[in-house]
Amino acid sequence: MHRKDDKVQGIFISEIEISKGLLVNIFEKFLDRISPRKEEVNDMNYFPVRDCDTGDNLVVTIRSILRGIRQSNHLSKRGLIENLQEEILLGAARGNAGMIFTGWFAGFLNYLAEELVLNSMSMAHAMQRGRDWGYRVFVEPRQGTILDPISRSAQTALTLYENEKNLVSLFEGIISQARVAVEGTTDMLGDLLKGKNTPEEIQVLQANHVVDAGALGFLIFLEGLQEAIAEAIRERAGVVVVIKGEEDLNEDALREAFSSLGDSLDIRISPSRKRVALHIHTDSPQKVAEVAHRFSRVEDFRLEDLTEEE
Repeated sequence: MHRKDDKVQGIFISEIEISKGLLVNIFEKFLDRISPRKEEVNDMNYFPVRDCDTGDNLVVTIRSILRGIRQSNHLSKRGLIENLQEEILLGAARGNAGMIFTGWFAGFLNYLAEELVLNSMSMAHAMQRGRDWGYRVFVEPRQGTILDPISRSAQTALTLYENEKNLVSLFEGIISQARVAVEGTTDMLGDLLKGKNTPEEIQVLQANHVVDAGALGFLIFLEGLQEAIAEAIRERAGVVVVIKGEEDLNEDALREAFSSLGDSLDIRISPSRKRVALHIHTDSPQKVAEVAHRFSRVEDFRLEDLTEEE
């Protein structure tokens, strides 16, 4: 179940603007990850009925969401988010897991719609709102389902965000706890399948470490979301980086180091000369990050969308 992706290691992003490109990448990563595991997810589908289609339904749901986003090229970012909540997500949902996931994502977007930025704090509160909206979809919310990793991931984000500014690292904690919640759904099979399967059948499923199919699908989504955020550092963006130095920071040296990496370069050094805020438009945010780390400790690394109107 665990998939380690080295591409997300060692990346520091404290804030990223929501953009159409980011939304597309999030769902492309989800689709890339779940498509080869579709049958694995189908095989876990025992609740509420054994119809073996959760993986199929999630793939169809994601493809429909992507199609809706791509057909909304004429909309501003705010218009797209409104359209996602009002039309695209409602029309895309397939099956129980698709309904709950799209309900969760609508709540997630609802929190982010005002400021259009993801940082540790907004991520945590968006996940909490997603949890609340996801629970509303269930007529009778049940433990041992997709709601378990949804709830655990929100709780983890709210616990960690004050001490973890790096969105990519924050997700390490979120995914770790979501994985625990998914694995814990095995223990809930007895309650979920009581009256549908014999005790002996349930024991076999538990011995084979069967987990809830929707819960597994949500974990795969979180892994894709982390990867999409980490990949944003490779796209053209406005970068705001805050550096803290042990010694006095030299403006001329900073200008020389960063000026070749883009345009619209602005540099502001604090009166103590121990901190500097730097803004640049660049095709290579990752290169900016690498150069910033040569000077000293990076305290903030914010990515601004340069491609779209709000």
